[in-house]
Order: sequence, then C-alpha cells, then structure tokens
Amino acid sequence: MADKPTKFQDLEKEELIRSAIEDFAIELSDDEKKGKKTILAAFAESNIVWDDYVKQHPEVAPEPAPVTVTSNAPSHGKVGEDTVEGFITPVVEEVEDVPVGEIIVAKPQVAGPHDQYLLKMTRENPVFQTRGYEFTEEHPYCLVSASDAEWILENEDGFRQAYPQELAEFYG
Repeated sequence: MADKPTKFQDLEKEELIRSAIEDFAIELSDDEKKGKKTILAAFAESNIVWDDYVKQHPEVAPEPAPVTVTSNAPSHGKVGEDTVEGFITPVVEEVEDVPVGEIIVAKPQVAGPHDQYLLKMTRENPVFQTRGYEFTEEHPYCLVSASDAEWILENEDGFRQAYPQELAEFYG
C-alpha cells in the first residue's frame, strides 16, 4: 500500500483477519474468513471502529494538522504609555520537525463509547462473574467495554489489562 489506509475497507484481507484475531480477539469462522465483507461485518458486530484500529496501529494515524499561533504583540520597544518600556524576548524550545511558528498540541486520549479492553483474571477463582462477564480458569480473558474495564480494575482484585498477543499465545 502506497498510501496510509483510512478505513477498514483499505486493508488487505489478510490484515483484516490478523487484526480481528490478534488485535481484537474476534473469533472468525472459516466462512467469515472467505470475504472482506464478512470480516468487516464481524468488526461491526463487535463494535470495533476504525479509531480502535488506529489506536492499535498508530503508524496509520493521519498526520495531525499543525496549529499556528500568532501574536500581535510587538517584539521589542515601548508597548504603550501605561506599560514598562522594555523588550519581549520569546522563549522557544527547539523541537525536531516542527516549523518555526507552529505548535502542535497533543490531545489527551479519552475512551470512546465503542472502545473495548481485554482483561485477564489473575485471581485463583475457578469461575468469577462481574458486571455481566464470566471469567474462568479455562477462559481467563474477556473483552469488556471501556466503562466496565475501568470499574472492574478499580473495584475488583485479581484483574489486569491483557494484550492481544498473550491471548493468542494462551489459546495458541
């Protein structure tokens, strides 16, 4: 692919299958793996959106538009009759690849309504149910909504966020 993908439809079928299984723990039947449309339907049924994929693969994120900050303040000399005479010396911290006069502001990452997190039960219970999810010794992983993940991690002992790769290794 010469250009960065901007939606699931831009990805190759093999990448869709890999991402569904490894990144989002979506189980795909052999029939579902046959066509891109069925794989895309599996993403939709699991409430996985393009932004979720971008969070897993920041290399496909669009380049942020630079924010230009301008000022009408004088750079030196008298500012006005009621102000102190002097110089205003701008303080500039050098940052690589940012043109002079442009500031890039990072946005804090906020969990969206469709975000899901993979949790692992580390407690020794053979079965544990909470907030409608069931964790067992045989299946200690579960994909949960962002709000449920936050609640479980704050209020229940014996849970941690898991990674798709460890899920693949566990069931591999």
